[in-house]
Amino acid sequence: DLHREGWLAAIVGSGRFSTLTMMVIVFNSVFIAYTTDYVMSNPGAQPTESMMIIDFALALFYSFELVLKLLVHRWYFFGNEEMCWNIFDFALVAVSIFE
Repeated sequence: DLHREGWLAAIVGSGRFSTLTMMVIVFNSVFIAYTTDYVMSNPGAQPTESMMIIDFALALFYSFELVLKLLVHRWYFFGNEEMCWNIFDFALVAVSIFE
């Protein structure tokens, strides 16, 4: 893995950033379970305003995370040892933006 320098690389490479990202992923998993239960329990009902706000906030967080990583790693983001996960993350963020 190439060594990255600078304040942005320090943020993206920090344990706190990784922990925050993991906490958001866990929260998102719980949120998906909750919204799925809501939809199954209320056929035909639209998501609540709070659900839509949370969904937007999660998409915004993931977009921000992706932009930060792309700024730090540039094209290497798509060619390192985590390439498959990075492409998967990129695809998920793209889908959430166009959803």
